[in-house]
Amino acid sequence: MPWVRISVVALAGLVASACATPAVPEVGGRSAARQAGSTRSQVAAEEAAAAPRSPIEVRTEPEVVAAPEGALCVVRGTGRPETGKCGPAVLVSDARDGGRAIAQVAVGDFPIAWGFFADGTRAWVHAEASGVTVSGFSPHAGERFSIRGELEAVPERVWLFDETLVQVKRGSDDGGAVVSVQGDLDGIADMALNVSCEVLGYDTLARPTRGRVRPPRRGPIAVAKGTRLTLRTAPQDAPFVTLRGGGDSLPVSLEVREVLGDWTRVRLETRLVRLDGWVLEREIERNRLSGSVSRGRMSCGTGRGAEPALERVRLSEDAAIAVGPKGRVERAPALVIAKGTEVFVEERSDGRARVRMTGPITPPPGADFYLDESVLVAVAPAP
Repeated sequence: MPWVRISVVALAGLVASACATPAVPEVGGRSAARQAGSTRSQVAAEEAAAAPRSPIEVRTEPEVVAAPEGALCVVRGTGRPETGKCGPAVLVSDARDGGRAIAQVAVGDFPIAWGFFADGTRAWVHAEASGVTVSGFSPHAGERFSIRGELEAVPERVWLFDETLVQVKRGSDDGGAVVSVQGDLDGIADMALNVSCEVLGYDTLARPTRGRVRPPRRGPIAVAKGTRLTLRTAPQDAPFVTLRGGGDSLPVSLEVREVLGDWTRVRLETRLVRLDGWVLEREIERNRLSGSVSRGRMSCGTGRGAEPALERVRLSEDAAIAVGPKGRVERAPALVIAKGTEVFVEERSDGRARVRMTGPITPPPGADFYLDESVLVAVAPAP
């Protein structure tokens, strides 16, 4: 049976006691000498008892205890990220396969460590508080850990935002952990993401003072046609996530990033994650806008009506782009758009159209792109 170490450190006063013994009759002068020696010993003992003693040194800093063999990832902290001292106590047993329950730990402001094994069953747990130390094993499915800083979990495809809460499924052989996001959209929790132990925290999170600043969109906005959307790392690749929505729609806005034949690369954000992947053109509608799902809420924007549909058009010839704020628009010879390029018309006026286009080249702050209406040809909507 594995050893379980429980230690208690306490301070106690020192108690002195004297044991009196009956006097033994002595012969001649030896009796007086012994009585004098006994008197001197008693005085010395009394003086020693009254003298101040040096304080006993007690270790106050917790010892960093090594995890048992087989623990692949260890996370140390002082409290649950979301609830701090709240939540159920951690029930600790003396064996990984269950064993005997030996203690329960009410998580608080004291050191606690978790160690995760490859089998994903019970985790090693170690805690020290109020002079008591306990090491053992506990189920960890109900515990949440936080991401420290924005993390690119899958290169160019999946990002986890700072302070996103995750569940640790198991330790991984590379010294990290396999986690899942208890997502704000069905399907996100299905992703098993391998992360480094260094990015996992187990400390109470402060309430955020303001939301994360969302970067400006680079492309037009689309929506899913149905209640499911399958994202792939590349056209024809196996899906890495399938998002599912309740009701009649999937409550996310999709930013169109790239088009390749029947495939479109889109990007979306929820409160917890950013996803970037390829979808089939027939799964989305690219010629209309939708309210966005910001990190602060999980529904389309409220307090305003649905944004109007945007007309999708194609260039009939190469054309120069005009740029500027409304009323001060000037043609820019160095800005040319190629024949066949598709853009979205936001407004038409006096033979000129204010347009939005996909790609990294965007208007400067406070300005828009304009094209002559004569070079624009309507594009039939997708069936």
